[in-house]
Amino acid sequence: MTIEELAAYVGMSVRNIRAYNSAGMLPPITLRGRLGLYGSEHTARLEVIRSLREQGFGLDRIKQILQQDARMPAHADSWIAAQSHILNVIGTSESATETVAPEIIEQDWDQQLTPEVAQKLQQSGILRIHADGSVEHLAPELRPLGNRLASMGVTIDQGATIQNELVHELRRLVRTYLRLAMQVTTQNHGEHTILPGHMDEWLRGTPELLLQAIKALLPTLLRQEAESMAKLMQRGLEPQDKPHAPR
Repeated sequence: MTIEELAAYVGMSVRNIRAYNSAGMLPPITLRGRLGLYGSEHTARLEVIRSLREQGFGLDRIKQILQQDARMPAHADSWIAAQSHILNVIGTSESATETVAPEIIEQDWDQQLTPEVAQKLQQSGILRIHADGSVEHLAPELRPLGNRLASMGVTIDQGATIQNELVHELRRLVRTYLRLAMQVTTQNHGEHTILPGHMDEWLRGTPELLLQAIKALLPTLLRQEAESMAKLMQRGLEPQDKPHAPR
């Protein structure tokens, strides 16, 4: 794929991809004449970079990690094989996505899908804008939620902000779960390296376990946070985006 197609696929800007490439953070590209072509090893590497960036790592540190960690491609085949194994275990399939024309998104929100908003929508990694302008939903069940927000007077730009922040927080939750799962698995296997297959039971149970935890905790947490927010607003203070323990 071309760099423009790669940018649309992974939800990054062409400028950032070129910067990563210039910094030596991407595998070599395939040249066809003057045209540089990118493949699955580049999408895998960019997903790693995105994940590390979201965890707060700077570019210099990410470059060191990519150079030092033997699990990162240069060993792209083993990395992608492990990724494929995980996706197979948890049952994730690209067939669950939905691709619609940009006009459908505009009808959903009754607003124009500007290039700026389109770029913003891609930042969460949940939507992809293809070269022909079509929009691919990786979680199509979110579309009705967008319709509901639109009916409440939320603009498409505001909806993109809500989506991005919620996805960011959910990614943190999933990472925490997987980190704890890896810790327990490492302790139980008595090894420093977790091989494909060691975490299969954890991975299969992830969606159900997380949904059960959220369903059980959400009413209590929502009440506690709403009460805390109300007290702050009574004092004329802005609610802070920091978790707290009730006293």
